[in-house]
Amino acid sequence: MSNAPALPEQLIYLIIRFTASVPDLPLSIHTPRTIATLSLKQLIRQHLPSEHASARLRLIYAGKVLADTEPLSKSLRLPPPPPPRNTKNSDAAGSGSGEASKSKGKQPLRETPAVEYGTTTDIPPSAKKYYIHCSLGDALSGPELASEATLAQNTEIALKSHYKSLVYAYA
Repeated sequence: MSNAPALPEQLIYLIIRFTASVPDLPLSIHTPRTIATLSLKQLIRQHLPSEHASARLRLIYAGKVLADTEPLSKSLRLPPPPPPRNTKNSDAAGSGSGEASKSKGKQPLRETPAVEYGTTTDIPPSAKKYYIHCSLGDALSGPELASEATLAQNTEIALKSHYKSLVYAYA
């Protein structure tokens, strides 16, 4: 099971629009199925000016507040990625009339991204962009910020565990 094929990832580009006079924040997310809204909030906090870094953040997409523990792929209603190709079946089909003989051209190269998520200024013009509005509220206390960070970390661990179980289901 350790050699299970990885499900293909979806690279998405987020433009975070703030209600305060903070410039838009462009972000690239390589693993939207394993990143929760809370993790996105933690990432946004890292890039906010110090006077807004402890503010309560409310993220809104398509007129709806994003749930803190939902993965971004579900919150943004991303289409599911195609299932991974089974290399064992395509090798066995070889020169016969199997599925491998019907595919044309080169197969796309799917490399694992070097970073999981971060800011970006190089957004290809053809890339799908998602605009998320960010409302900055009252300042959170130290314990509230620590609690949010802990919950974000635990949620991300749970999503990655669930994701790994899906990878093994496809194996």
